[in-house]
Amino acid sequence: MSTAADVPAAVGLPAVTRVAIFVGSTDIEAAAGAPGGVELDFSLPSGQQLVAVVEAVRGEIDRELHRRRLPTLNPRTTYVLCRADGRALDLDRTLEAAGVLDGEALWLLPVEATERFSRVIERVSTGVARSAAEQFAVVDPIIARRMATGLLAVLAAWMELILANLWAQAGSLMPAGASAVAAAALAGGAWVAAGSPVAARRRTADPLAWTALLCTAFAAGMAVPGRPGGWHVAAAALVVVIGAALLDLITGRFPGAAALCVTLGVVAMGAAIASVGGHIGAQRISVAVLTVSVFVVTYAANAGGLISGAPMPAFPSIRSRGTFERAPGAPRNTVSPVPGEQFVTGEQLARWARRGTLTATGMIVAAGLLVVGACRWVVQPGTAGDWRFVVFAVGICVIVALRSQSLIDRVQSIALTCAAVLGVAVIIGRYAAATVPAHIATTAVCALLVAVLAVGVVLGALWLPTASLKAPLRRAVMGVELLLTVVLTVPWMLWLMNAFAALRHMRH
Repeated sequence: MSTAADVPAAVGLPAVTRVAIFVGSTDIEAAAGAPGGVELDFSLPSGQQLVAVVEAVRGEIDRELHRRRLPTLNPRTTYVLCRADGRALDLDRTLEAAGVLDGEALWLLPVEATERFSRVIERVSTGVARSAAEQFAVVDPIIARRMATGLLAVLAAWMELILANLWAQAGSLMPAGASAVAAAALAGGAWVAAGSPVAARRRTADPLAWTALLCTAFAAGMAVPGRPGGWHVAAAALVVVIGAALLDLITGRFPGAAALCVTLGVVAMGAAIASVGGHIGAQRISVAVLTVSVFVVTYAANAGGLISGAPMPAFPSIRSRGTFERAPGAPRNTVSPVPGEQFVTGEQLARWARRGTLTATGMIVAAGLLVVGACRWVVQPGTAGDWRFVVFAVGICVIVALRSQSLIDRVQSIALTCAAVLGVAVIIGRYAAATVPAHIATTAVCALLVAVLAVGVVLGALWLPTASLKAPLRRAVMGVELLLTVVLTVPWMLWLMNAFAALRHMRH
């Protein structure tokens, strides 16, 4: 017979509370009040202070997020447990004292997202001063730095024009040497500023480097011996292309400016080399530039995707191992893409998209500038067969205007639209300035055409953004654009370049 002394004593287990903790995927989402994160289930000690519970839970959450290949918690941020309404639990209390029951859902949020503010009564003068500070921008150090770097670039360009004037008249090498010295000084200043411990000084490194590239291009152009000509422009353009590519490769910033400089530099270098010797006139060079502009606008998005750094899909063959394979349980006559081992985060996607968009924007803006500049030289009123060049130039402007409607980016669409309108206006202006002295009838007709163009631009801006175009009309517009592109960029361009006549003479 057993006695009370023989009964084993009951083992006391610590009380636990089973809760579901929601963790936001980023601090930004958590601060916005609606974090779209993950749910993790924990059994937490009911009698332990929350300050210790949070520290213990953070390690478990970080390990679980890392296992799921999700961004972990920011180690520099202080987190607290909150109820579903966002009210933070007192860290000095326990779960039992806070009234947390089994099965409740809690948020793990940064302290900043749980702060509560009370109403503040301020004086009228303080409110007026605060409102004025919000509405009127003052000259702060950032604005002063931007103004100084902008003026530096403008003054450097003005100095180079002064030196280029001396070089063109005297043919001396002194301007090239002065430009080289200025470029070296600016490059040294950019290198020193890049290593400065002050953030404001580090931000001046990029403007100094781009200004140094400007001076280097002038120095390279003026260093070529001989009278000013195409080789000097080609040398300067080559330096711009190489320098912009190197700056983009080294810094990784301003991809749009780099794409703009590279596109303009390549076209300028080709046009300058073609003009050497005078065998190819400015009119036919402009025809080639307009054709190249259409191709740049067409393939700018593809070039932006290639330069963005995003992993491009590679499909060598549907039978390739590791690219396409039959998924488990799928029919035998089907294949599925094999997921790669690289895990892509949202931040990487945003960086790739931003870089690709800026690169395409730089190329499209460069194409717009080329269209406007080429329209100045492609039309020569009074020459035989000038109507062919007018039709070609206006058709290219129409293609550019139609292409702008298919772009999503606002800057790209506006750049192409403005380039098309300004190109047509430049063509009209060429005919208005062809007669010396000015002819009343010609001037009146050209002014009327410009007015009609302006009215068309205003009406289009008021109607197109809210217009609901039917599918047949959209297909018709796309067909017109495709027809103009095929006709103008191949047979019409070859006709203007006298390629057909050259082929006929080659037979004899």
